[in-house]
Amino acid sequence: ALLKYRFTSSFEFQGGFNKAISRPPVDSLTGIYNILEDVQRVDAPNADLEPEHSKNYQARLAYYFGNRAPGQLTLQVSQNDIRNLRETFEYSASEFGEEDPDLQTYTFRTTRNSAETRRFRNLELSYNQTFGFLPELFRGTSVNLSYSRTYASQRRNGMAPHRLSGRLGYAYKKFNGSLGGVFTDERPDGVYGRFREAVLQFDTSLNWKLTRRATLYVQGRNITGEPLRWFDTPPGVAERVEAQEDGRAADARDGAHDGHPEGAGGGEGRTRPRRLRRGDGRPGRRNRPSRARTCRRPSGRSRGGKDGG
Repeated sequence: ALLKYRFTSSFEFQGGFNKAISRPPVDSLTGIYNILEDVQRVDAPNADLEPEHSKNYQARLAYYFGNRAPGQLTLQVSQNDIRNLRETFEYSASEFGEEDPDLQTYTFRTTRNSAETRRFRNLELSYNQTFGFLPELFRGTSVNLSYSRTYASQRRNGMAPHRLSGRLGYAYKKFNGSLGGVFTDERPDGVYGRFREAVLQFDTSLNWKLTRRATLYVQGRNITGEPLRWFDTPPGVAERVEAQEDGRAADARDGAHDGHPEGAGGGEGRTRPRRLRRGDGRPGRRNRPSRARTCRRPSGRSRGGKDGG
């Protein structure tokens, strides 16, 4: 359902509501064990997964700029209530129902449905405009800014509380180019206790139209070379809790690794006072090739384990 109301020719309101269903992917339902011997972990499917059901609410205010400087300023809020949200979870062999004596010391990672309804809220403010009122040489200048603030009732993988992006563009005759930047706040990424560091990255794009059918272009992503870093934290420390040891902040970043969440280059992160987070306590490692095995069905989704969010 969608409601649209126009206050003036350039100012309008939109509100909407819908329901949705998301079925689990096939490889999460069935398949084979993926046994990672170096980290003593088994990745397994779960044939008992149920579809996700969501209720989505949205409201939007928009003001449109016209004439020689087209663009818009918008404020949007949304709320998603999700039932049976899929999340990664870890079990011991006994909790998972595994009887193979060779796997009794292994951790079993699988996907399960959350027993609670999760609520996610988002607020986004955005502005974009082309400055057509400027002199001809600069008339092709444009700007795009956006800020979003996201809330969740519980931890969710990949959800950043704050995100800010901007782009400055310029076009003149056969040339156009842009420079943009995105700041993404620190966010959980993987099993409970693993998170990705906040990062600011810049991209650029340059285009020159040579003929009707040929265009020369150059694109650069992350032009400042800012690395992506993931961090694992020691056991027994809750997420987002400032821990102190002998008056000094205990560092949770000893297991830092760059570029890949599974920890290529593990243990090479910088040591700085930082918030501690609880997790599996294992430092990042590069996985060895795994061996396949016929899958055994998990005995249910309600058993205890370590939250993977």
